[in-house]
Amino acid sequence: MNGLGGVTRTTRNLLVLAAALGFSALSAPARPPDTARVYSGPGRYEVLNVSSGKSLDSNLQDGRTVRQSAPSHGPNQQWDVEDAGNGYVRIKAAETGLVLDIEGGAARDGAAVILSRPSRSDSQLWKFEDAGEGRLNIISRLGKAIDMPNGSDDNGAVFKLRAPGNHTSEKFRFIRVSGPVAANPGTPEHERTARDEKSSYHLGFRLGVEDFKAQLRRTYARHKGEYDPQWEVAFIEGYYDGYDTGRADTGRMRVTEKDIYDSGSRMGQQDYRDGKRPDYTRYADRFDSRSEPFFRRGYEDGYFSSR
Repeated sequence: MNGLGGVTRTTRNLLVLAAALGFSALSAPARPPDTARVYSGPGRYEVLNVSSGKSLDSNLQDGRTVRQSAPSHGPNQQWDVEDAGNGYVRIKAAETGLVLDIEGGAARDGAAVILSRPSRSDSQLWKFEDAGEGRLNIISRLGKAIDMPNGSDDNGAVFKLRAPGNHTSEKFRFIRVSGPVAANPGTPEHERTARDEKSSYHLGFRLGVEDFKAQLRRTYARHKGEYDPQWEVAFIEGYYDGYDTGRADTGRMRVTEKDIYDSGSRMGQQDYRDGKRPDYTRYADRFDSRSEPFFRRGYEDGYFSSR
């Protein structure tokens, strides 16, 4: 022992060396974790796959695909985590209000992760398992983990299920965007998922695509009650855009042809609302012989789908 109050020679030498190198003799406090970059309960998050560094992204073109893309911080890359009880959560797309689900509703390796309307299905329930270093595995109540197949870093690659394992491609980081998302149990689901003009448009777009795929007649009227009447115009516009995107014939139109079709559709809808008999030729000044077929088809679709 010596005059340093009981500090051994070896310890004293280490302290002297630390001082010479410019370090404090006292240990620096551990840096607290960045709470913005770790999951901390229900709220709105951006979700990044650890393997690829890409964001979990909802594809608004088809309304159901869950893919990865370069982080853009857009609403299509933001997710509302809501407590579903018993340790499970629902993960809802902030842009559309649709929730993460499993294609076919059955857990199997290779099943696609999709978006669908909220329901009571177990395939829409998920839990988080700690993967260390602020990372999480997202595990279905049905037992499978969300995975980026082969650890791909391609933009547009879709997420699928696999048996849980210690794979980097199954690990995610959650970056908090905002606090808990309050859902009023007395508010109808459609009002929570289409609460403004933009989300009403996207809801209409998705339902239009779904109706086309189901080979249903092109009419938004079957969805009355599923959207806020305050944003009906936006919903209708989205619905027809979605339905027409799914159509093979309109999907192949050039931009000018699509504009003529849309003009005819609007005139047809207006004539129906005004109680006029269907006659697209009253708007002959809006098209020529080459664009007439597109205007006529748009007019007829607009008029008769409004019934």
